[in-house]
Formats: sequence, C-alpha cells, structure tokens
Amino acid sequence: MSNATSPYSPSVGSPIPLDTAAKWTKKYQQEHPEFDEDGVAQEPTYATFFGRKALKKLMKRWGKRCVGIRIYQGIDDTDPTTTNRRRVVLVAVDKHGNDLLNVSKCEDGSVADPVLDNGLTCPKHCSNDSPLIQ
Repeated sequence: MSNATSPYSPSVGSPIPLDTAAKWTKKYQQEHPEFDEDGVAQEPTYATFFGRKALKKLMKRWGKRCVGIRIYQGIDDTDPTTTNRRRVVLVAVDKHGNDLLNVSKCEDGSVADPVLDNGLTCPKHCSNDSPLIQ
C-alpha cells in the first residue's frame, strides 16, 4: 500500500482568468452551433445550471466521505423529442477518487438516487450578460 497523498481533496480546482474561460467557451460554441449550415436545429448544450440546494444535498448525504463532485458527460437518448442531447451527470466522490453510488451507505438516511442531473441547460437557460456565452 502506498503512502502517497491522494489527489482527491476538497481543495482540488483552481481559478482561471475570465478571458481564458471566455476563449474556451466561445470556441466550443463555435464548433457546436445551435443550427447547422442548412438551418437545422442541433440542440447543443453549452452549460448546465444546478441550484445550490441540489448541490449541497448531493454532497451532504455522504457526510465527510464526500470531498467533491465528479461531472460525467453523457448522451440522453430517452427523450423522443431530441436527438442524443448532451447531458452532465454529477456524482459525489470520496478521498480515494471513488464515486459514491451505494445508496444504502448514505449517512443522512437518504434513499434518493445518488446522482444528479436535470439541471437547466443553455442555450435555453443562459446568462444574459456573460462573456462565457456568445
């Protein structure tokens, strides 16, 4: 067993300059336009909003075992009105980098699903004045 410190901690992540973030998001949006050259809607997802209470609840249910959240990329093929819409799936993560998925181990007694989705997606729900959306 290694004595190395786990890279998974509550302090992982760091700020980046706004101009860098704006450059990255603009490039993504340009490469994934809302409409193709023929005017056909592509239904891209540029961002997803999750409320503070939902995020806190996801982390709180695992108590101190949760050191952060992992965000998986996914494709929703269950909605007949859309074609393979990009989705994000959020899951709590422990200090060893393991997804916390076993509902029976929740410290708060919760029996709800251990993952979070169904946030509000942009471009339908975007910030009106953010440099992160073109």
